[in-house]
Amino acid sequence: MAEFLLALLMFIGVALFLRATYVFLKSWRTTKWISRATEIERVGIVKGTELGLYTRVVKYKPSVEYVYEMGGERYRSSQISVDDSHLWCYSREKAENALRRVTAHGSCLVNPRDWRESVLVEGLLPRSRSHYLALLFAGTALVSVGIFLLVL
Repeated sequence: MAEFLLALLMFIGVALFLRATYVFLKSWRTTKWISRATEIERVGIVKGTELGLYTRVVKYKPSVEYVYEMGGERYRSSQISVDDSHLWCYSREKAENALRRVTAHGSCLVNPRDWRESVLVEGLLPRSRSHYLALLFAGTALVSVGIFLLVL
């Protein structure tokens, strides 16, 4: 039984480490992408809910649709950053501020290998960065503990 728990602990640690590493590498790639002028077609705030401790919690997320041109063709996207899951805010005002920040510069970054892939924000948003750093450290810690217990 102990061997199974140790293997499970190490598997979870490796999975956390690989997920965080994948997102960090994907976000790092955007630093090499091509900047293109964008034409903002639609902006808005998406309203959602999640189950809180005792009640449903309302949350908001900026939403943008934009068009950019590469090689004489027009492409459409709504991707704000590499990981849009951390764009949700618990106040509409914060979501509106985030929306203003991501649309202010009027350009997007386009993947030179796949022109259909673009983002408005280079790298990861600060909230995403801290989330994936925590996953990276947790994964490393779990694998380290597993190796330590194996050596004992």
